[in-house]
Amino acid sequence: MSQKYIESTVKANELKIIPLGDIHYGDPCCNKKLLKGTLDYIKTSKNTLVIGMGDYLNCATTNSVSDTYDSQTPQTEYEEVIELLTPIKHKMVGLLMGNHEQRIRKESGWNVVKTMSKELGIPYLGWGVFWKISVGTNPNPRKNPNYVVYATHGASGASTPEGKLRAVRKLSESFEADLYLQGHVHDVMAEPDQKFAVDKRKRCVKSVKSYYVITGHFLNYQDSYAEMKAMKPSKTGVPKIKLFGDRWDIHVSL
Repeated sequence: MSQKYIESTVKANELKIIPLGDIHYGDPCCNKKLLKGTLDYIKTSKNTLVIGMGDYLNCATTNSVSDTYDSQTPQTEYEEVIELLTPIKHKMVGLLMGNHEQRIRKESGWNVVKTMSKELGIPYLGWGVFWKISVGTNPNPRKNPNYVVYATHGASGASTPEGKLRAVRKLSESFEADLYLQGHVHDVMAEPDQKFAVDKRKRCVKSVKSYYVITGHFLNYQDSYAEMKAMKPSKTGVPKIKLFGDRWDIHVSL
C-alpha cells in the first residue's frame, strides 16, 4: 500500500522544496549533466526537502511507444538511479509512481518504484499524496505557518502551455491544497491563484493564495519523442519552491 498523507516539520524560517521527476534515465535524450548539477545543488542546499514525481527511469519495453532498443535496460537504469539518489535520500520525503514505471508493473507485476522506495528507506507514495508541512522557529508550533501540498505524477496529454496549466489547475476540483505539484507534461511552469473566503474564526473576509506548479523534466529536445511529434520545446530542470516560516507565503523560482 502507498502512503496518502505525510508530514514534515522544519524548524527554520525558510524551507526549499525540490520536486524531482521525469528524469527518464536511460533515454538517449536524458540530460545527465543537468541531472548531476541538480543533485549536487540538492546535496549542498540547506533546509531542502525533495519529493519524487515519477518517471525516474525510462523503462522501455517491447510494447513502448518510444524506441525500445535505444534505451538502457530497466535493470541498469534502476541500479544507476539508486546510486544517484542514495546521497540525497535523507532529504527525500517519498517517491510517487510514474507512468513509465507503470509499464514494468503492467507487463510483469513488479512495482519498481515501491522497490526503489524500500531500498532508499523512504515512503512509497503511489499516484498521489497530501503533504502537510510546518515551517518556523516559534516554540509554540501552532504559531508557525502550515502548508498543504498535493502532489501527483499526472496523466494529461496536454502539449501546449495553456493545456498543461489547465491540467494542474484541474487538480483543485478534487483536492484542496495550498500548493499543487504535477509532472508528466515535461515543462517547468507555475501559476499563482488568489481567492477570497470567509474566516469563520475572525469573522472577516480573507485572501487565500495557492500555487499550481508543473515540476520539470530532464530530456533534451533534439532527436526526442517531442521533436518527432513537433511539440513545442519546453524548459528543462526543476522549479525551486520556497515556503516561509516567519509568515505564510509561497515563492516559486523557475
